[in-house]
Amino acid sequence: MASADFEVLHGLRIKGMAGERELGTVTGASEEDVAAALRQLAAAELVQQAPMEEPAWLLTPAGLEAHGERIAARRGEGSDGVAAAYDSFLELNDPAKRLVSRSQQAAIEEAELLMELEEIAERVGEALAYAARTEPRFGVYGVRFDTALAKIGEGDARYVGDPSLDSFHTVWFECHEDFLLTLGLSREE
Repeated sequence: MASADFEVLHGLRIKGMAGERELGTVTGASEEDVAAALRQLAAAELVQQAPMEEPAWLLTPAGLEAHGERIAARRGEGSDGVAAAYDSFLELNDPAKRLVSRSQQAAIEEAELLMELEEIAERVGEALAYAARTEPRFGVYGVRFDTALAKIGEGDARYVGDPSLDSFHTVWFECHEDFLLTLGLSREE
């Protein structure tokens, strides 16, 4: 399986179900590259289109198994760097979740919220850059955080925690899931 195919497969594992544009955002690949990867993965019966109005894709059971095998095979290749980055991420996990929760309860002013989210994003960005040395896809999370922060700065508070958007919380959750999958950990661990 080519690297681009793996990144799309991995993006679907993280998202659960996604369209080509969304997978482009998650992987950092162009829609054309994502479409080509999806065609190859569909031909191998690793992904299938979901029966929805808006075209979306999901993993088949064989795709889930193939993803598990492929990510397990990648472990150990510089995983110390990813593990160290995850430790830094975990230090910020509770503060980030509390901040999103406070925003949903309207218990924080908009300017303070944005400032604190930017601080967290800056600190986690350092960890993501370190993880990206081994797994380049971790670098895409920094771009996604920046995009969500820009939307929040423009006054669109939905980009703090709306699960239907590429919000700060959505990106945080997916990044956390990526660390867990990459390191072979469960949430309980």
